Amino acid sequence: MLQGPSSTGVRRLEVPTELAAQCASHFESDWKNGMLPLGNSTCRGYGSYSKTLATFSAKEQTDNTLLITNNLLAQARTSIPGFAGMESVLVAWISQNYGVKVALHYAHGLRQGPDTLASTGFDVHQDTEDFDFITHTVVVKLTADRAGEASSQMRVVGAGQPFSYGNAAGSAGAFLARLHHSSVPASDSRGQCLKLAYFFRIAS
Repeated sequence: MLQGPSSTGVRRLEVPTELAAQCASHFESDWKNGMLPLGNSTCRGYGSYSKTLATFSAKEQTDNTLLITNNLLAQARTSIPGFAGMESVLVAWISQNYGVKVALHYAHGLRQGPDTLASTGFDVHQDTEDFDFITHTVVVKLTADRAGEASSQMRVVGAGQPFSYGNAAGSAGAFLARLHHSSVPASDSRGQCLKLAYFFRIAS
């Protein structure tokens, strides 16, 4: 998958636009001050991951991330519109395209843009750093691009070129979690976008 000048190391897919848009709308209205209510609980951001493209800011990272831990997944599925629907689409897609049955272990909500390089512009890393049993990552772009806006991108180390997300809400990229990868700094023409990263393990 990393061979050839046109390879990105990432597989493109689309989740239903309406599911992504529902999730984005909920984040925009309810995700404030680094917190998102989840039923009787609260999901918060994380502020300790310093592998960022600009000088790390713990405060900004806490505000621009959501850590949807394994014990919050049940509440996320019922409280975040579109979350469970997208999860089901991705589990089926991974089974069909990678030939394995997976289960969601946790997820991250992200705000990304030119002004978030110190928080959610991630330098080279692997998605197995916290849990070495994570096998597959899928990042869903929840918001649509504006007309003429440059594409959001990421890159896999060793791939021929960066991966560009599509313009529509629901554009997504899937890749093996062990691959070293990073964000691509957003151009000044980009506004902020919302993303949801799903981290999967092999189903037991």
